[in-house]
Amino acid sequence: MIIAGWTLLVFGALATVAMVASMFSPSPKSSLATDISATIIFGNIPLVAGVLLVRAGRVQRRRKLIESSERQLLAIARNHSGKLTATLVAMETPLSIDEAREILEMFVTRGVVDMIVDDNGVVLYYFRELMVDNS
Repeated sequence: MIIAGWTLLVFGALATVAMVASMFSPSPKSSLATDISATIIFGNIPLVAGVLLVRAGRVQRRRKLIESSERQLLAIARNHSGKLTATLVAMETPLSIDEAREILEMFVTRGVVDMIVDDNGVVLYYFRELMVDNS
């Protein structure tokens, strides 16, 4: 999807530039209305479609990354008695610290995880269902 989007985007950009350049050529071969219509049809529409496809592809890729990362993150939480930090997640997955933090905060938003800042300023994420009861 992303490759098709980039292809359309480049084609649309090149067509737009070519059409606009032809409008200002010293020997116009067609009317201004025809030039504008051709620019919209062969330039602008593919350009916009390309941008939309690239954006949709990135959203889809990000959604897949988050879904697969959630499973990894849950396994890591289970192995660490339900206590995680974004740094720990980043160390044990291909995620960056910011991506790990974003996913952990999504869990907080869903009410699956409690977020606590300890005395040292470290943000800890507690998975209640995975906490080991030491009492």
